[in-house]
Amino acid sequence: MLECLGDLKNRDFKEAQRKALKGPKRQKFCGAVLNNETNLNHFREKFVKELSKYKNVDNAGEIDNNMGFKVKTKEEKIKFFSNYKFSIAFEKNTAEGYATDHILNSLMAGTVPIYYGDYLIDEYINPDAYILVRNDIDLQDKIDYIKQADKDDELYRKFLSQDFVLLDDNIIKKRKKDERDYWSHIFRPDKYDARRIDKTYYKTRSCKIKQ
Repeated sequence: MLECLGDLKNRDFKEAQRKALKGPKRQKFCGAVLNNETNLNHFREKFVKELSKYKNVDNAGEIDNNMGFKVKTKEEKIKFFSNYKFSIAFEKNTAEGYATDHILNSLMAGTVPIYYGDYLIDEYINPDAYILVRNDIDLQDKIDYIKQADKDDELYRKFLSQDFVLLDDNIIKKRKKDERDYWSHIFRPDKYDARRIDKTYYKTRSCKIKQ
């Protein structure tokens, strides 16, 4: 996932969120670009089929295409998803640490990703910015939740109103603030106060940020 993030910052996602919230209300329900047939146990196709019983899922991929055209590049995918409230962001499998740019493309389109894949994804992406589907057991519950979010504007907008999307970026900012607060604390006039050390990040008087 870190490799996929590249130079992306929270401000990039905030701009996508802003456009989605301030622009015309999206009328299209859910977009998908299904290309790889090796999806584990064909769970992705099963999920899309079940979700389509509620409202049609528009698929511009190679498999089960129902749009009459195909989306091929990342830029085309982001543009395509930007017309929808939700988007399918499923990985080929659920191996820990295996995450591609599927969820990032969805987030950059200002849509709410429906994600299936790396169970460690919440270490990098704010879990309040997407809907996580784990397996067959919670399939129907998640479809019911998506239906609820589709009908409830307040609930839906919460996904797009997060202060940050990238947890890693937020953690870095917090630690930089902790560093500034640490030095400010040391150079206070009161010598007794200056001896206190923030034990959350610093075990000694050195100003070394944990990586």
